[in-house]
Amino acid sequence: MKSLLKGTRLAWNLAFLILLVAASFAYAMFQGGFVSWFLLYSLLPFVVYSVALALYPLKKLRVRRKLNKTEFQAGEPLVCTIEIEQPFPFPFFFGIVEDVLPEKLKNSGSAKIVLFPWWKKRFSFQYSLSNLPRGSHHFETVRFKTGDLFGIIEREGIYSAKNHIVVYPPFFEFQYRPQQLSLEKDAGFARTRYIKDVSIVAGVREYEPGDKLSWIDWKATARHHSIMTKEFEQLNSQQIVCFIDRTKSSSFEELISFTASFSKAVLKNGSKLGIVSVGKTKKVFPISNHEHHWKHILYHLAVADCDGEDEFINQLLEELNKWGQHSSIMIMTSHLHPSLIDKLLAFPKPRHVTIWHVTKAVEKPRRDQELIDKLRRHSITVRTVDAGMFRDAAQRVGSRQ
Repeated sequence: MKSLLKGTRLAWNLAFLILLVAASFAYAMFQGGFVSWFLLYSLLPFVVYSVALALYPLKKLRVRRKLNKTEFQAGEPLVCTIEIEQPFPFPFFFGIVEDVLPEKLKNSGSAKIVLFPWWKKRFSFQYSLSNLPRGSHHFETVRFKTGDLFGIIEREGIYSAKNHIVVYPPFFEFQYRPQQLSLEKDAGFARTRYIKDVSIVAGVREYEPGDKLSWIDWKATARHHSIMTKEFEQLNSQQIVCFIDRTKSSSFEELISFTASFSKAVLKNGSKLGIVSVGKTKKVFPISNHEHHWKHILYHLAVADCDGEDEFINQLLEELNKWGQHSSIMIMTSHLHPSLIDKLLAFPKPRHVTIWHVTKAVEKPRRDQELIDKLRRHSITVRTVDAGMFRDAAQRVGSRQ
């Protein structure tokens, strides 16, 4: 419908130009004299140009977009060059070139310019966008608009020029240093590959040399008429599973940035990492420490959106039971909710859970502080991370307040 209206308008404008020339010719014939014929001959070049422009095959322009690179980190500049080539030289008096930006990039800069190509068969322009937002961005089209000097004939072409860029979240380097765990005092996570958690009894077995006196199960010893010791569940401190809460929040970008930084530090340390990201949809990355594993995680963090409502809370306990058997659990959230706390307290091994609460707030709301205190009373570690102070918080990984 839109193209039909444009075609109708162009036809009317051409008819108007023809009538204008006809009127000028009639005036020169009847009036005679130098002025009337000068007016006709002065008008003819502009009318001829306008008619030629109206008939020019604008669809045959070849448009290309060149980017300085296709992968960026949030905040880095993008440099783009738009190249336009004509099938044959035509004297465009002017041309308005606009790169139609993806919705999320429209606030990053302008991609529109007025050029004066004249007889150039090839012409181009370059622009840059700064402060690119995190995400996957698709460039689809370029718009070229031109016209005659009178503004009677206007031509516009929209050209397909597909490009795709990925903007990864900003992250910083820090060293992940899990602290040594005291079996008696529960001081943090162990450096050794496997440790015994004395708070979780998996069963009983016969006494072996080296077992501590405090491990003896006296009731089982009386039943079996031989010394029996408690067998404790083993926790692999080198396996970490991050639960990402994608519930709608104003601090979501800070949450993603901290999660990316934390994930990279864990993998760089040689530990294995798994990701459970829950929003409107759920994305799971199994526990691994391969190089391609980090790339997949980083891409997910680039495109993840805070589109969740109650999905994270509803699925939390099920996922904790699935992943929390032999792994340390890190919950990344920017929103503490009483329902979330209730789910965590229902988990039978809360001491294996650390909550990273990422927030923009300078001061914690009173309700948040009450929830944090409640969690700590149940031996659940809570870390509050303020935006801009990530490095500080990261250096305390594994410690307890």
